[in-house]
Amino acid sequence: MSQDLVADPRIAALRPDLGGGAVAAATGDFLSRDASSLLMLVIPRAELSPADLVTLVADIRAAPRPEAVGSVLVGGMPALDKDYRDAVVQFMPLVAAIVLLGAFGILAVGYRSVLLPMKAVALNLVSVMAAIGALVLVFQEGTGGGLVGVGAGYGHIFPNIPILAFVIVFGLSLDYEVFLFNRVKEAHRAGASDREALTIGLAQTGGVITSAAIIMIAVFGAFMLGDLLFVRMLGFTLATAILIDAFVIRLMLGPAVFVLAGRWNWWPSGVRSATAPSAASLRSGPT
Repeated sequence: MSQDLVADPRIAALRPDLGGGAVAAATGDFLSRDASSLLMLVIPRAELSPADLVTLVADIRAAPRPEAVGSVLVGGMPALDKDYRDAVVQFMPLVAAIVLLGAFGILAVGYRSVLLPMKAVALNLVSVMAAIGALVLVFQEGTGGGLVGVGAGYGHIFPNIPILAFVIVFGLSLDYEVFLFNRVKEAHRAGASDREALTIGLAQTGGVITSAAIIMIAVFGAFMLGDLLFVRMLGFTLATAILIDAFVIRLMLGPAVFVLAGRWNWWPSGVRSATAPSAASLRSGPT
């Protein structure tokens, strides 16, 4: 196995040099007292990227081992990165399912509708995925990186950034949904048509949504002024997601889908409250 490691072009050196694989050649701190365990230092080439190092760890673990070797344990930062990525990939579907189903259930009960919660969840995913795509494009690939001080890119992103951005942005963007469509629902119950209710909702909440979004974009954008790469990536992702969600999703795509859906927005309830305030009073805004 040591010969395979020495022959690997990605490895610069191997310590100890077993000279053909003889364990007896290992001396000092590399061999345990009972000669049952051997520590081997695998020194990769300096030009390898973090992604290459993770691949190297996976290849070493998957390589066939001699019958005399009971097990091979790989440690170090590249191994930690791989194990962390594997853990994130393993549990992210569960986390996403809990967040999506929880948000859908709460909105479905609050709006007494099926389509409105589905629209909210789907458009939230659009904003998060678009922000993660921008993160990969800028920080990993380096496209437009000069505009944010990234340069040619780093060739990788931290594996916990997507799941952190997902849960944070999902919670923040649902606030916009609640602000807007609570007003739309009130206007609809007061007798306004769908288009009229949407116009009233946008007029009363558009300023709040825009102001809140600008504040959060400024706060998250300030993260990029620091030196820590992780914080810069997280700030860029959150600021981009809020920008897309507030100015494209909530004020453009969301209302467009609402208008196209028409009466199906309120299915299965579709019942207006007889005791609700009139649509004319809602146009004047809250008192």
